Amino acid sequence: MGKSHPNARPTWFRLSEDSWAQIAEEYKNGATAAELGAKWKVSTGSVYRHASQQGWSPTIRSPIAPAPPIPYLPHKWTGVSRSA
Repeated sequence: MGKSHPNARPTWFRLSEDSWAQIAEEYKNGATAAELGAKWKVSTGSVYRHASQQGWSPTIRSPIAPAPPIPYLPHKWTGVSRSA
């Protein structure tokens, strides 16, 4: 199956092994199941099922860098007393 029109109706037939091989490569290269499902007109569950059964593991995208630590700023008392 080639690339379909963005507004194409869902397919109601099985994708070929070649199509699933392309989906596997895209999944391994970081595409999400939702992205692939929308592109290939299959459910995300189908993508996850094939990934699980065939041992695909996605490339983990680089994590968000952690925030730098907040510097410790000791409170400086001004020595001002409260007057009642």
